[in-house]
Amino acid sequence: MFESIQLRGLYLRVINSIGFYPALLVVISMILSIAFVSVEYLGFIQALKARMAFFLVDTEENARAILTVLIGSVISLTVFSFSMVMVVLNTAGSNLSPRLIPGLVTRKPHQLVLGFYLGTIIFSTIMLINLDKQGSVSDVAKIPSLGILFALLMGLVSLILFVYFIHSISREVQVDNVLDRLFRKTKQGITEVIAQQAKSKGHDLPDVSHWYPLTSLSDGYYKGMDKSRLLKVAKKHNLTLYITIAQSDFVFKGQTILLCNEDIGAQDELHQEINACIIFYVEEYVSDHYSYGLKQISEIAVKALSPGINDPGTAAKAIDILCVLLIRALPLAGYTCIDEEDSEAPAMFCCEPSFERIVFDNLVQIKSYAKSDVFVVCKLIRSVHRVLISVDDPQKQEVLFLYMQSIVCDASAALDNRFEKAKIISALKEVQSTDPEYAEQLLKGLA
Repeated sequence: MFESIQLRGLYLRVINSIGFYPALLVVISMILSIAFVSVEYLGFIQALKARMAFFLVDTEENARAILTVLIGSVISLTVFSFSMVMVVLNTAGSNLSPRLIPGLVTRKPHQLVLGFYLGTIIFSTIMLINLDKQGSVSDVAKIPSLGILFALLMGLVSLILFVYFIHSISREVQVDNVLDRLFRKTKQGITEVIAQQAKSKGHDLPDVSHWYPLTSLSDGYYKGMDKSRLLKVAKKHNLTLYITIAQSDFVFKGQTILLCNEDIGAQDELHQEINACIIFYVEEYVSDHYSYGLKQISEIAVKALSPGINDPGTAAKAIDILCVLLIRALPLAGYTCIDEEDSEAPAMFCCEPSFERIVFDNLVQIKSYAKSDVFVVCKLIRSVHRVLISVDDPQKQEVLFLYMQSIVCDASAALDNRFEKAKIISALKEVQSTDPEYAEQLLKGLA
């Protein structure tokens, strides 16, 4: 079972590597070049080449010169493109957030462009190797001219892709584009979880207080599970499971990771089989869970407020986006049922981050860095107030009010001039128009 866990981790590392798609395209190019060399001198291909002789190379010298220039040029494009990737990763890590790097590295369009460059080099090199291996240089038919024509077309496409690559990679580090992409992906993740919870609305979480704990056999950051496989295990042994750890939690070996309605702690094989379905790895991809998107947006805001960056405008935009996503996340329940459709009773329940944890993980650090910036403090108050207006649950209202209270207390201690405090009072008066009682308490904290 541990081998299965390691293979699963290796699979995730491979498919999320910057070299995954380039390696695939290199292999495809090698196969394609071998196919061209194999069929180049067949009878019907010779007839086809005679009809399009105008486009084909007629001497070994010209063919060698063309392929040599083509290989050198595409190598230059590849080196420059890889250098641009490193610059983008460095800029994203230093100016935005290091958590963004895995997402940028695994951008498929960029991997495909780099892979096409490498494929062009490999294809052209194999054509160069096979020059005049089949016969005399004076015999035009013995030059792989059709393959050389295809190599030239690949080189032309590489130039077009280079222009696209420069345009695309330059947009990757523009903070507005980064925030917009994170917003769309995070909103999609929240919507998917809400939809999944709505499908199983009739299934309530049972009383798990008397259920039996199951511990982890390894340690690492919890990033999800192999749902279909874990469901099969639960169905096979007639079990109901409740995953107690939330996304991105660090799990220690021996820590309780789930509760089971049956005591299976003594069944080592089953224990290992269940643990093999739990996925641990370090990188954070927004596609895995919406909480990673919220965290990355929050870290961009914090980075923008640091003395080295000092970009309150970016922080304000990130705060607006976070609060919009908080409103989207209000319908989320504390758990999600996972089972096959038309099942009478769910075999598995997963813990979801509570609203209080979402606020704490993503807004508290912004407040700590923004307390001396009156512009960002006012933006926080107004944005959180918009969330507060949308909340019907008294517990969630209390969480937001306590957070706003901490904003005002920290700002009151950090700001010492009347002008800045007057701006905060003005923002609090907007709260007073809808929540007079809360606003009154907040104004007292500013005094």
